[in-house]
Amino acid sequence: MAKGTKYVFDPHSLSVKKVTVSKKEVFNKILFYLSFTIVLFASAVAFTVYVFDSPKERKLRRDLEQSRFQYRQLDRRVDLLSHVLKDIQTRDENLYRIIFEAEPPKKDARLLGNETYEEFRVNSSADLIINTSLRVDELTKRMYTQSTSFDDVYKMARSKQEMLAAMPAIFPVNKETAQVHSGFGTRMHPIYRVYQPHTGVDIIGPHGTPIYATGDGTVTRSGDGYGGYGIVVVIDHGFGFQTLYGHLSKRDVQVGQKVKRGDIIGRMGNTGRSVGTHLHYEVILHGKHVNPVHYFFNDVTPEEYLKILEKANETNQSMS
Repeated sequence: MAKGTKYVFDPHSLSVKKVTVSKKEVFNKILFYLSFTIVLFASAVAFTVYVFDSPKERKLRRDLEQSRFQYRQLDRRVDLLSHVLKDIQTRDENLYRIIFEAEPPKKDARLLGNETYEEFRVNSSADLIINTSLRVDELTKRMYTQSTSFDDVYKMARSKQEMLAAMPAIFPVNKETAQVHSGFGTRMHPIYRVYQPHTGVDIIGPHGTPIYATGDGTVTRSGDGYGGYGIVVVIDHGFGFQTLYGHLSKRDVQVGQKVKRGDIIGRMGNTGRSVGTHLHYEVILHGKHVNPVHYFFNDVTPEEYLKILEKANETNQSMS
């Protein structure tokens, strides 16, 4: 058969005819098939690239998701640290500064400038990274200010040992056998079934648990029949501080008696308007009730304090 020649069957004449194919037609067909093959190959490559990730892309995607997860975890840790620092600042401004009759600490804006993080805008997690970075900057400023404030507090404390000895600064019961049940603030009264101010903290434990004086002072009340508190002990610590210990089963001190921090003054009980064995403990500063939890710092570790603070912040039913 000659090159460029092919034969076709003619159904009308029932014979085979010779058809000559030009070189141009052959070239066009070859070009068509070649173009089709190239397009098909390019489409397959594009589909593979855009639909299926390469091993390197899969690794990068996993790394990116891991980074986002770590930033979210970091953001939660920054949030926790911010709450802890806020509580420390509250202690400083509303406790230490009042005790030492000093002005609240000044905010120091000179530590860090207003940092910009526009270079992170190219990152797909830009908002998360920038927000976390800004919060860390703010937390750093606050921590620096608080650190310098505590330096001042330390200097003032050295000259006020007597006041520190009188300050109610320990947990009033053994931490191993008792725990905070209800905190300071608005709580549901167990008898009246209405929300009302709860002026102290309720600490639950076994009946007869020893109760300790939380600071040096003089007993000003020791007996029964004091505002529904049952058997109660009140201590005047001087410097504007008083503490109240209510619902005792027994009192171990008398009016006028001098006590030292850590002395046993009574036993835990269920006297007065109470629905269970517990100690109702109050701290009064210059005639105003304050949150006793802020004074648990002399014998409480940071971990223990966080647990006490978390429990005391629950809005639940008080014991009395």
